[in-house]
Amino acid sequence: MFAFSCAPGVAELLVFLLCCSSVFAADCNSTWIKSPADADALRRNCPIVYGHVGIGPFNGTSTVHINLDGITMIGGTLGEYPYSRHEYDTQPFYTLSSSTLRSVDAVEIGHYDSKVVNLTLPNLDYVDDYFKVGQSAYDLTYLDITSLETTSTIKLYAPNLTTLHHTRLRNVLELIVYPMKIDSLDSLANNPIALEDATFDGPFPNVNNITIGFTSVEDLRINDNSLVILGGTSTKDMNITQLKLSGDVTDLKRSAQLNSLEIDTLALTASSSITDLELPFENLRSLKIQETRSLKSITLPPQALDWAGGFHLYIATAPDLNLTSLYSEHNSTQTWYWPRNVSYINLIDITTSTEFFDPFLAQQNAPLDSKYPPSVLTSFSVLPSTNSTGFNCTPFNELLESGRLPKSGNAINCLDRTKPANGAISVHLPISFIAVSAAFAIFNSML
Repeated sequence: MFAFSCAPGVAELLVFLLCCSSVFAADCNSTWIKSPADADALRRNCPIVYGHVGIGPFNGTSTVHINLDGITMIGGTLGEYPYSRHEYDTQPFYTLSSSTLRSVDAVEIGHYDSKVVNLTLPNLDYVDDYFKVGQSAYDLTYLDITSLETTSTIKLYAPNLTTLHHTRLRNVLELIVYPMKIDSLDSLANNPIALEDATFDGPFPNVNNITIGFTSVEDLRINDNSLVILGGTSTKDMNITQLKLSGDVTDLKRSAQLNSLEIDTLALTASSSITDLELPFENLRSLKIQETRSLKSITLPPQALDWAGGFHLYIATAPDLNLTSLYSEHNSTQTWYWPRNVSYINLIDITTSTEFFDPFLAQQNAPLDSKYPPSVLTSFSVLPSTNSTGFNCTPFNELLESGRLPKSGNAINCLDRTKPANGAISVHLPISFIAVSAAFAIFNSML
């Protein structure tokens, strides 16, 4: 890790040279670049730097141009001097470039307030630890990392960046992209690679579509007002452990080029603006929707019948969502196919009907030795909105009595919304509303 503090007792000579000395020595070890002359001396004498290269602080008021052409490898971190606030205010703008640098242990620019305006490293293809351009690089508008393909972590957060030159990624574990003004995220997102974590946390005002091309990712979070397309130009199969959409994501689509798309958990949170959610997946284990006030319909395709893993369904407070029928608005096309293996149902403040559950009820009433035996649920809770005048708890209470729903008091809850002849709403609540709070807690803990 690149440490800039003067700490006695640990590599005292190096700390002295880095922190406490203004003398430049082109000995190809850790050093500061405080002027173009320092950069010239280093690049002419050291094709390989075995330690860290610190950038700044600089003197003067005009823009400083730091050129590291000639250096091919840096064994430590290429990073900035940690300016104090006073020093930052008096620093000149600067550019940093090297057309020969191919490998570095780490890059960290903009972690502290930075006056960098242009960072050009077009042939840098390997960063052993991390490549980070932080949110304090307020003035950075141009970034050229054309060849960067391999590193453990990439974190980009330059809020005024308008130009990014980059081709592709081949080997990255963590990718974090924060608000920028570039017009495409394709070189970062549309790559057939396996990732542990990927975050696109906008807004990206000049991006309309975010195309995800990863073959696999454990945790994918997208927070932006864009269309999200799953499946890149060269991706055939995709597996996502958790996909979380927020920030007024406008829609979710599947690329026609994908042969298979499997998602363990899909979560939509409050700010998503998707109106019609289609889930054309080969497998989905858990669907979690909370306070999505734009959502009107959900489509579960025929392949949902065979979704494995025990389907979890959680929807809370979607006032415009209508789940009263298995068919489209004109009852011509079936749009909801209940998975045959369901382990969790929790619907809160949703417009629904008993008819909507007919396939589920039929399977739960089937013999235990049938081809598709009853599902084993850990929780069942349906607390529909007041618009759900066609929902009553009778068939579910019968399932409970026959042992086809969980017996635990905290795991079963049902609220009648049937309208008797006199027009009043009949309310029957077998279990207290404690289960509602428990459901919210479970949902939040699983995100």
